[in-house]
Amino acid sequence: MSELLFALVGIIGGAIASWAITHLYYRRSSKDIPEWAKPLIERFPISPPTIEQIIDFYHDGLEAGEYFPDHLTGRLTCPKCGAPASDFKGWTQADHRTDSMYAIVECPHCGWNDGTEI
Repeated sequence: MSELLFALVGIIGGAIASWAITHLYYRRSSKDIPEWAKPLIERFPISPPTIEQIIDFYHDGLEAGEYFPDHLTGRLTCPKCGAPASDFKGWTQADHRTDSMYAIVECPHCGWNDGTEI
């Protein structure tokens, strides 16, 4: 019986000590911002950008020559692996049964592809 009581007191005492340490740590960490994080936090916008702001940002980047989207898909990067659109390989393919022509792009890194009838 005394062994059970000793184990029970140890478990309860350990739980209380653990809770107290965690509680003090989180109270302190929720108030104090580390010096290294302050410049990063100040760069965040107060509210999320609107869709219009994102589109304007994208168009500004295109006009400035900062972005080079794929001409067929309009993508800047591969949606599967994140490779730049400049790495995409493109080709055309004919379907003689339907007399149709397709333009296809493929990411050489992961095999993702997309295409459209031209």
